[in-house]
Amino acid sequence: MSRQGFLNILFFLLAGLSFLFAEENGDGFTSDFTSDFTSDFTSEGLESNLEISGEVSSEYRGYFKNDSLTDSITEGELKFHYSKEDSEAVMDISVSSEQTIFLNEASISFFGGTGTFETGFLKKVWGKGDKLHIFNLLNPIDRSDFINPDYLDTLEPELMVSYTIPVRQMGQLELVYVPRFTPDINPSSGIWSTFQAENLKEYIESEASSAALAVYEEAYSQMKANGSSDESAAAYASIQQTAFLSGHTSIEDLSENTESWEKSQFGLYYTDTFGILDLGFSAYSGYYRSPSLAVDDEELRLIYNALRVIGSDFGAVFGRFNTRGEIAYYLTDDFKGDDPEIYNNRLKWVAGFDADLPLANLNFNIQETGTYIFNAKNLTVSDVDFNKNEQDTENLLVVKITDKLNHDRLELGIRGLFHFEKNGWIIGPLVTADLGDNLSLEGESRFFGGEVDDESLFAQFKDNDYFQLKIIYTFAN
Repeated sequence: MSRQGFLNILFFLLAGLSFLFAEENGDGFTSDFTSDFTSDFTSEGLESNLEISGEVSSEYRGYFKNDSLTDSITEGELKFHYSKEDSEAVMDISVSSEQTIFLNEASISFFGGTGTFETGFLKKVWGKGDKLHIFNLLNPIDRSDFINPDYLDTLEPELMVSYTIPVRQMGQLELVYVPRFTPDINPSSGIWSTFQAENLKEYIESEASSAALAVYEEAYSQMKANGSSDESAAAYASIQQTAFLSGHTSIEDLSENTESWEKSQFGLYYTDTFGILDLGFSAYSGYYRSPSLAVDDEELRLIYNALRVIGSDFGAVFGRFNTRGEIAYYLTDDFKGDDPEIYNNRLKWVAGFDADLPLANLNFNIQETGTYIFNAKNLTVSDVDFNKNEQDTENLLVVKITDKLNHDRLELGIRGLFHFEKNGWIIGPLVTADLGDNLSLEGESRFFGGEVDDESLFAQFKDNDYFQLKIIYTFAN
């Protein structure tokens, strides 16, 4: 985040805090800031209204197959929570040893009789899945290390406005407006780059080379038509070709402007409880966060397809089994599946359960998530949905087994993921220990495998087997 961007966010929060401090009366909010500020920031007022918490952590990651490749980072997180009877403000920032400032959240909420109004830089999680979601679409995802962090850590905060209305006794309807659109972060280089990003980069370079050749030939022909010599025409055409390539060979060069208000997004999420069953319904209108490549008259552009999503989720407890599921239909403008620049319509789902086993404190958690792509057969290599095996499904199984020991101060576990279509997999142990005095330790290891030549999601990381340790100190006022 830039220094100016951080200052803008800080100003936004301070402005909101001053609004919260203002005294409320029957006519609304008065401007008598001074007296309320004084009363709130006495030692008693500060203690009752402002909560400060956070953590300091140090993490080390080493790689089994590359001794020289290690990651080490120290990070501090600070959370401010100011609350009054009818409002609250939250700010959550992190600072790393790499001198990078991360904004996790900065928001203001107002509570009224008809609902809750919230605005700021937020992370929204919609859906009953356990860290697997298919219609949680309001925040971009950072895939720089997406295999490894906690789900919430992969979400980038987005500026949005939310209004939540209570329905019946247990239900609520949340309406969200996002004034701008931010694509996912999907690096095409580095140890965690995916084959999808690398393939897109290679395709851009290939198309750019073809288009640049056409630019050269056209410039050369024009110069010759104007009576230039072969040498002069070739020199001029080379300059034009180089200029074209300099602005058409990277994703950043070709991406359309997504900061426009025309790229606004809308979403709604209704949830309610009926007996033992929790039900939800979601709708989203926005854009795919992964780009597609458009080629128009030698001009390359990365565009973001319009996307509408309708979905539903459920959750219910049956004895030992805590069940959950989500299903959603992704609707684009490519109904027939024959437009290479637009993603095909598709159906996505996630379903599973967790259960406490009658042995020690064992918990078993299993989820399956999948995608069915309509009209995915016989696509050309230029189609955004093309895959060389013409597969129209993607299915992923996630299994986690944990056990808690020593009065829940020690948790041991193992987690595995299996990608059916590509025979790709991840497996690794987990450990979390409460060391006392606000100290905790987290450790894990991950091993990757599968069929590399088949563009396996996990096998592409086969050289990234790693272990990591993280020690965390938490505090609160």
